[in-house]
Amino acid sequence: RGGAMGSPFTMTLANVYMWEWEQTLLEYQRSHNEMYGRYIDDIFMTTNLSFDEINTRLIEANQQDENIRLT
Repeated sequence: RGGAMGSPFTMTLANVYMWEWEQTLLEYQRSHNEMYGRYIDDIFMTTNLSFDEINTRLIEANQQDENIRLT
């Protein structure tokens, strides 16, 4: 569980892991004409969802994988 911060292997492994995890989110963003971007461990995205809908989606996303936490 975890790896050395800044290690090229750790960063590559994290990118592969996140690529798989974010595919459903990317498809949703594309189909709703929204923006999504990720740089290392930061995510930027746009949405027209209400605050309550965003919180619901965040809870659902955090239940997908115990190793990934969005805040």
